[in-house]
Amino acid sequence: MNKLARLIERLPHTELLKLQKDLKTGNLDKLINNRLDDISPTKAKYCPICNAEVPEDNLTLIFGPAAFRQKASFDGPDCLIYFLDQLQKKGRKQQEQPLP
Repeated sequence: MNKLARLIERLPHTELLKLQKDLKTGNLDKLINNRLDDISPTKAKYCPICNAEVPEDNLTLIFGPAAFRQKASFDGPDCLIYFLDQLQKKGRKQQEQPLP
């Protein structure tokens, strides 16, 4: 809390008002929760490609549009590369399809 207190002491009046508004509207809470989700360890126990157990030192990919971010953890680089290749192929197919 000391770091936060020192940061708040150095903020100008206008920035404090913006921070207070974000606090009241819940934006600050959302920001903190999103950051915690980004850095928190994944809850996945199995690799989505090969179904092997995911070790502690896994490879985690955060992907998707900003509103729908997803996390996937892989047991090794081979599965991560395979996943990215499939994602890329899917994107190409969607671009090639004519619109109705």
